[in-house]
Amino acid sequence: LEAHVSVGQAPAAERPPAAAPGPRAMGKSIRSKIKKRLRTAKRQRVDAMICVPREREHNESLRKVMEGRQVTLVRPKNAFKYPKEPDSVFPQHEIMKPIDFRSSNLPMAGYAFRGNRKKYDGEQKEYMRQLSKQHPRMEVLAGGGAVLAATG
Repeated sequence: LEAHVSVGQAPAAERPPAAAPGPRAMGKSIRSKIKKRLRTAKRQRVDAMICVPREREHNESLRKVMEGRQVTLVRPKNAFKYPKEPDSVFPQHEIMKPIDFRSSNLPMAGYAFRGNRKKYDGEQKEYMRQLSKQHPRMEVLAGGGAVLAATG
């Protein structure tokens, strides 16, 4: 007697076995916890070097508006478009120092390893708080300023 097999299906003996949960079926790796910590360290650096100074500038400008001493600066004319104008300037680019995301230069990356604890208390908590705020300032490497078209 022959077994009846429906069209389009292979017999059970020829089908590959379904992936069984166990040591071979892996989900997220253990490294994802560490990668989260490293992303946090990088986020702290971006916050300290870019976001906080920018928000501080916005706050200062809003405070000036509230106090009634707002200053609106007029952008000078572009000397490439208007070379004959006496007050036109050649635009200059500012080249900023890039943010260093290497683990060796991130202070909190040294604590992102497998088996490390997340919560600290007492002196250790204060030390970690101070360590997470140690970042260099943004620097202008080149450029900036203005070159007048009249003086060149």
